[in-house]
Amino acid sequence: MIRILLFLAITILSFLKPLHADDEVVKGRFVVSFVAKEEQSPWLVSALEKNVYNDLAGYARIISVNKDNNELSQCPERSISCLIKLYQKLNIDALMLGEVNNSDIDYKVYDVREESLIESGSVAIGTDSSMLKLRMEAFAAFKPFLEKGGILEQRKFTTQLNNELNEAETSETASFITKYRNLFIIALALFISFPYFLSFLGNSRKNTERVFIIRQYFLPFLLVSYLIIGYPFIVDYFQLSDFIEGLLNDFARYQWLFPTFAGFAWGYFLIINLKIVVPSLQGIERITQTTIFPLIRAFSITLLIKLSFVLLFFSGYFYGIYTFCQYLNFNDKTIFLYVFPLSGLFICYWLGLTLEVFAMTLDVKLVDGQLDFNSMSHKKIKKYLIGYLKRNGVTLNKQLVDNIVFLPGKNKGVISYGGGFGRPRIVIEKRLIDFAISRDTEKKLIKRKYRHTSAFNLQPNLNPDKKKKLFSMSDQKRESIIKKIASYFASDINLRQSHSNSRAGKIKGLILPEFQPQDDLPSLMSDNFDDMQVVEALLLEDALLNEPYDEDAEIDDASMDDKDFLFGIIMHKLGGLLRNEHIFSTPYFYFRYKKGEKKKSYNFFFSRYFSIISDTFVVLNFGLHHLIQHLYYQVSEDAKCLTTRRMSNYVLESQDKILTAVKEVVDNRKPKLSRTDEYDRIVWLSKFCAHPLNEKKSVILRRSIKWASVLAFVSLVAWIGFESYQYHPEYLRIIQDEEQAIQEAIEKSKEEEEKDNDERK
Repeated sequence: MIRILLFLAITILSFLKPLHADDEVVKGRFVVSFVAKEEQSPWLVSALEKNVYNDLAGYARIISVNKDNNELSQCPERSISCLIKLYQKLNIDALMLGEVNNSDIDYKVYDVREESLIESGSVAIGTDSSMLKLRMEAFAAFKPFLEKGGILEQRKFTTQLNNELNEAETSETASFITKYRNLFIIALALFISFPYFLSFLGNSRKNTERVFIIRQYFLPFLLVSYLIIGYPFIVDYFQLSDFIEGLLNDFARYQWLFPTFAGFAWGYFLIINLKIVVPSLQGIERITQTTIFPLIRAFSITLLIKLSFVLLFFSGYFYGIYTFCQYLNFNDKTIFLYVFPLSGLFICYWLGLTLEVFAMTLDVKLVDGQLDFNSMSHKKIKKYLIGYLKRNGVTLNKQLVDNIVFLPGKNKGVISYGGGFGRPRIVIEKRLIDFAISRDTEKKLIKRKYRHTSAFNLQPNLNPDKKKKLFSMSDQKRESIIKKIASYFASDINLRQSHSNSRAGKIKGLILPEFQPQDDLPSLMSDNFDDMQVVEALLLEDALLNEPYDEDAEIDDASMDDKDFLFGIIMHKLGGLLRNEHIFSTPYFYFRYKKGEKKKSYNFFFSRYFSIISDTFVVLNFGLHHLIQHLYYQVSEDAKCLTTRRMSNYVLESQDKILTAVKEVVDNRKPKLSRTDEYDRIVWLSKFCAHPLNEKKSVILRRSIKWASVLAFVSLVAWIGFESYQYHPEYLRIIQDEEQAIQEAIEKSKEEEEKDNDERK
């Protein structure tokens, strides 16, 4: 409304303003370009051009500009559009193009800026013409530009009006920014602080790593962001404008660093998004020729889906940034070179903090037991995984394995999430952990000095100054156990003392240990051979468990009773972490996951192609049989087909049983188009086996493809036939014309031959 009123006011004032004789003269740039026709002399054409320039020199509104010397080379055919574009680059207002023949000059005058024809006519240059007539004709041709209220003055008025409107718009924008500046800064500060405020909601405050995440990532982000948005207040409050201006002047010689910095920002932003978009295909060199094309198709589809999602998100985000920067009068170069990459990195960091809050909330909601990222369950699963990696010869990024947190969960199956700045999580149902991993693994991981439950290692733990271990007993329970041990040793001492005294009376010359009840600890000596044998048996029992565990050792010392199926699903989740799929799964589980509810791993549209990528990763890293067993156990709860390390020779037998059972189920149900489930995934995994299952195609889909192919072929044939039918008369005409031309050529040749014969005679 303000702009409309301002425009009307300026328009009315412009019409009410008197036109004085001493107003500023509006000038324009004119070009005259003639060309010779009908073998006209070039010198005459050049003379006529100079004559027109001399005639126009008396007008104050005209600035004469010679024609471009490269006119013929750039526009060899003297195309009107080409010439206009050529002179638009030279900021020309009017262009006169003419053709000089023996009797007259045919000319046309163009408005170069509007690309429109203004005047056209002809001037006689014969014996009946005069120089005065040529001058009057030139004035008439350029009259629309030179008269009062003509094209030049209209253009000046439009330019002034646009400048005034721009100034008014700029002042309006400045007043708007000044008015709502504080409100905008408050809204931006709340947006920046949103992940921090979100960490106070729900149960995320119970997370053991919350304080570390806040100190390491939240607080520096908030501090830097607040300093940036509060920069004008800081400069005004501390009166640093002169100091900053001088500092910028000192760095003026290093302006080339700013484009370099922008290039680094763009590169880092693109690398972050490419890692999310492009799926990882580790082990692709081991793919077979029968499965490479379905894998490439799945790779292309998943790439397009992720790319579309990322492009849609950042297109809307950058459009809002661009609109706001335009409102602040930022030029396009600054926006595209600096604002876009920096704002992109900002939103990536902000999303990372938000995902970390989601992950902390899921930790508290899903973990079954104490939330400890260095718990025994984590160590057991990690040892189990490393043992299978060594055994199968899998080369995996060690840093990824070290950064993952394995947690026992209340959920069904295995899920992974994370994606923020903390460590990614793989939460495994506690029942599966206890079922798949032997207890010998837990014994192996506990240090020897904490393995024996005796008074010798329990007493030092009572010291309040000593930091208690994670798995040490509570003080009350420990004291009661010590009292029981002390009473047991006291009774044992009395019994041994009486037995020793009775033997001492019968045997002479034998030195026996003295048992004093007041001793704090029992004697470690014994003269009983049976006791020595018991001690020897205890020391030799599970001798391997007494050796320290080294996860970097080349020897696979995992328990022989560990079940194989858990390795397959863990490798499946590791592949998802390598492809950064946990970035998408974290918000999904945060908003939709219910504790204890059984959620299918893949139940969304196009999930078939995502499962092909993820399951193929497991196969290429030697987890085929393990994943098949897990998928079948997940839908059937049949533990008879599960194998352990000591039963590795039964893996193929178990695989045949599973594939036979799956084939019966698949043959008796309708196939899915683009979704998948455990049975469809087993069918895909069977393609890597010796006897793969035939994937059942959808009858409707097959019929649709068949009829679509038939219809396309029939349509193509019909179109070719119709085009041939329409072209047939033209074809006959062409043949007839060619035959006639051939006949005429033959007759002409005969005539020339007869003519030559007559000349010879």
